[in-house]
Amino acid sequence: MKIYSPSITGSFAADITGGSFIVARSVTPIFYMSSAGNIGVGTATPARSLVVAGEVEATTYYGDGSNLTGIGDAAFPYTGSAGILGTLFINGTLEATEKSFNIAHPTQPGKRLIYGVLEGPEHAVYCRGKVDSEVINLPEEWTGLVDESTITVQLTPIGEFQSVYVSHVSNNKVYLKSEDHINCYYLVHGTRKDVEKLQTVREA
Repeated sequence: MKIYSPSITGSFAADITGGSFIVARSVTPIFYMSSAGNIGVGTATPARSLVVAGEVEATTYYGDGSNLTGIGDAAFPYTGSAGILGTLFINGTLEATEKSFNIAHPTQPGKRLIYGVLEGPEHAVYCRGKVDSEVINLPEEWTGLVDESTITVQLTPIGEFQSVYVSHVSNNKVYLKSEDHINCYYLVHGTRKDVEKLQTVREA
């Protein structure tokens, strides 16, 4: 089953539910929206719910992609903040003014820890670690994920100066050379090749 969520405008006076799964031959609503401005997942009194703030315009349509059924228009005020208790999977693009993680603070009870997402002009990945040989083995999945020609490597000798340097990168490995015993930290970045190159400037 596929779920489609185009933007709509309008209002409603009564509570509604929409979208559904058929489980054990009974229909389970995916969400509900009340005329008071509340959103929830499941029935009108769900164990897990979304509480949102501001204004939202949404209608969920459901079907197999060829024969969609709509539940009507909904535009309503809401208070609080948006949250999902569970996993959100997006098979597409996520864009935002700010991106961060928000977790329980690991050392200060009752506090939250918020870290911003590192930004840059590319879709890139990294790996890091310690190496004491002339070869850094990159993650196996990089063979299908990373454009090898974009790989860059940073090396930091541990304990003392070392004349260590990158000889070359090939076959998903970074080859090092040194006149000394190698003992260093490494940080490797590479640009993803499984997605389109990021367009950093667009028309407004």
